[in-house]
Amino acid sequence: MANENNKYLKKFGLKIRYHGGDAKNEQIAFYDSSRSINGLSQALQIAIHAYVKNEATSRATALKGARVFLKPARKGSYPVELVTLI
Repeated sequence: MANENNKYLKKFGLKIRYHGGDAKNEQIAFYDSSRSINGLSQALQIAIHAYVKNEATSRATALKGARVFLKPARKGSYPVELVTLI
């Protein structure tokens, strides 16, 4: 949740790195990577919901009280960085 200065209470970082297979040639299958990020997004939303609301859920519905951002990848093996603000 944001306070009056629009700052979040906590900030967590998570880095995803794809390596091996096509990633070693600096490419990755778009469909597979998008499914991977989507699955991680749903798992994060469920975990963040439990953390923020102190209750368990089994669905990744609209997240309230937190935001998750996807940051630009860096050159190399397609690292993807997610930033969660709670």
